[in-house]
Amino acid sequence: MGMVQLFSDCILTLHQKFQDHLLPGQRGALWLHLMHYCESCTAPMSPEYILFAYHTEYIKLPWKDMYPDQMLMEEFFKVSQQARFHLQQNSKWF
Repeated sequence: MGMVQLFSDCILTLHQKFQDHLLPGQRGALWLHLMHYCESCTAPMSPEYILFAYHTEYIKLPWKDMYPDQMLMEEFFKVSQQARFHLQQNSKWF
């Protein structure tokens, strides 16, 4: 069992234990986890094998239970822009 799997299991446990105790509009474990991922795990120079390890475990989380808000969508936009910039800098096609 790897570190990423343990971390993912912790996120799942926190989500399951606290999801019924949140008030409407409060952010839960999945939201906090996804913000952490956007801020620290999506660096342009992240090796593919590390991202693969994260994505393999994170896809198992119950994302259908999470509802994104404007702040999270802004983080996704930043990640998207960083990825596009990184591709343009490292590709001979652009």
